[in-house]
Amino acid sequence: MTFVNPAAGLSRVLTATLGMRITALFAFARNRLAPLLQGDADHRPDLQGPLPLELFDAAVLLPYFAVMIVLALYGVHRYTMCYLYFKYRKNYNPNPPGTSTNCRW
Repeated sequence: MTFVNPAAGLSRVLTATLGMRITALFAFARNRLAPLLQGDADHRPDLQGPLPLELFDAAVLLPYFAVMIVLALYGVHRYTMCYLYFKYRKNYNPNPPGTSTNCRW
């Protein structure tokens, strides 16, 4: 008597149905996606050129990009500090020359 693994058959069925579902999705959605994928925006008057920049847009976008630039500079500074720490950590001297351990301040 041979043992038949039911999970092997199930995985083949699920793979086949998944493939059929994806194929059906693309077949039925092709008519709706084709204009978007081809860049055909002639049928949509609201997509005719860039939108004008209004005062509210500028009031939101300018501070947003200013904060993003500050965060990027902070990230570069942080990366530089980490790089320099790992580069020079072998040169650490807990008692540098010219200092005395018998200071009476």
